[in-house]
Amino acid sequence: MAGTFQGFLWLSLIGGWVLASLLALYRKSGCPGFYAFFLKSGCPGFYGCPGFFMAARSGLSLTAEQVVKNPEGLDLPALLERIESEMGTAAPEVQWTVNFSLEEIGIHFPDQRERALAIGEALGLYRNYPVSKGCTSPLAPIGINAMVNR
Repeated sequence: MAGTFQGFLWLSLIGGWVLASLLALYRKSGCPGFYAFFLKSGCPGFYGCPGFFMAARSGLSLTAEQVVKNPEGLDLPALLERIESEMGTAAPEVQWTVNFSLEEIGIHFPDQRERALAIGEALGLYRNYPVSKGCTSPLAPIGINAMVNR
């Protein structure tokens, strides 16, 4: 785990183009280490530390992708618990990505849908977000229900 934390710290300090290239490699190899780090390390950089927000967004984006494409091994209840407890205080850039992860869980896992809807409703992020006619609100319960009802 220490190696994963050091790698995460290093990723948070490098330029965006390098980060994008490295994440492409992680994506090809099934994202080893990212999910384990985010969920199990307890590092304060997961959401709150400003210096980590781009790496946090990247790891959360990969986690959302894993929810859809390769959910084996994911502890969805633990991930939902972490989202519920930390999403409200996350940096705005991270909140957007966490919201996407929450929606993916609610859309693709009927057994977790009620909890994902409740978390989205309780947090209320993007409740007042301006939405063009014909578009779906980024409020998680609206997005989840829109995709499930298609």
